[in-house]
Amino acid sequence: MAKNRPNTPSSTLPGGNAGDAAGGSDGAGCVPNPDSPAGAAAEGCAEEEEEPCCTITSQTVQTQPADRARTRIGVGEVVNLTVDPAPGTWSVDTGGTLSSTSGATVQFTAGDVAATATITAAAGGCNCTLELEVVAPTGVSIRRDDARGFFHRRGKPSAGFVGVVHISPADVNFDAIEYHEDDVDAVGTDRLDFMDGESHHPTPGWLPVSERVIAGRGSESGIDQVQVLMNITGSLDPGGTVTWSIPWHYRVNGGTSHTLATIDQVVDMDNTGSVTISKGGASVTKARNDANSSMDTTPPIVEDAE
Repeated sequence: MAKNRPNTPSSTLPGGNAGDAAGGSDGAGCVPNPDSPAGAAAEGCAEEEEEPCCTITSQTVQTQPADRARTRIGVGEVVNLTVDPAPGTWSVDTGGTLSSTSGATVQFTAGDVAATATITAAAGGCNCTLELEVVAPTGVSIRRDDARGFFHRRGKPSAGFVGVVHISPADVNFDAIEYHEDDVDAVGTDRLDFMDGESHHPTPGWLPVSERVIAGRGSESGIDQVQVLMNITGSLDPGGTVTWSIPWHYRVNGGTSHTLATIDQVVDMDNTGSVTISKGGASVTKARNDANSSMDTTPPIVEDAE
């Protein structure tokens, strides 16, 4: 479990750590709390005391990532805090809320935006602090789930795959958030300029994120069906591209919506009708005359306007 370093009277800043004033040594000294019954004379509060007069330990409620003593946490994450000696009087300056202001153990719930939360416990006649870094989601990646099949209609420019969404960074847990995509218009070029203004048909509503965290990817969410089917008459030359630049948003426990990232979904067709569709780092390519294949759903057909 993570342990704090208590404050020391010789710190140059209020709430400074003992290491700041004592050559960086951990756990030296403490700040007397004159409002406690023991006051400045509390046992263990002598300036030269080698051991801290009180300590705060922390443990995340979520079991992933494996380091539950980490002091870097995701928005909405919950952390159990314990003070020794107990009980203590608790407070936090910003970045989240405490379940109680007194007791041996309390819970801290992170807020919905990035912040640094300084938590203080008054115990044993002294004040000790612990800092928690609250991290907002910053990115999205998609992993292809090949077991769920691919999409293609033989003879038509088409391609698709099922992707599993991950929310990064991967060193915290985003189980408390939900996310959704905005619907945006496509931008088409060359032979695919008739796709201008087409929707990418996002899933309506907010989607949950699981408590599972995948190393190098982040918190795992649901699936994303990334697919396109086009009816094109006449020449396919010179090919073309279609791009949807999709804003993603998140919220914590049904609260305020915040911007997460903008993810491009791109269709690239060559002059033979071979199509590559990509999103969030995953892609698949289907030649025009490849065999039919199917996955969970069939996308709407987009008609050539020409």
